[in-house]
Amino acid sequence: MLPLQSGGLSGFVHSFMAEVLAIVRAHVTALGGNAMVAYFISENVLFHNAHKNQVILFTLLLACSVNGWKH
Repeated sequence: MLPLQSGGLSGFVHSFMAEVLAIVRAHVTALGGNAMVAYFISENVLFHNAHKNQVILFTLLLACSVNGWKH
């Protein structure tokens, strides 16, 4: 779906960040973690080409996870 058809730039960024957080949660689970307790976004770079209806979004995200004790 084109960015402008899915709620404009703000809708695209919102959907993108929701997907990024879902990927991070899946990665934490795959590594055996129980929960993601914190995350930090240090950089978000957005390139928008309105003439071609294209958006490129680069994100740098760091996350901390915990692994609880199992009895």
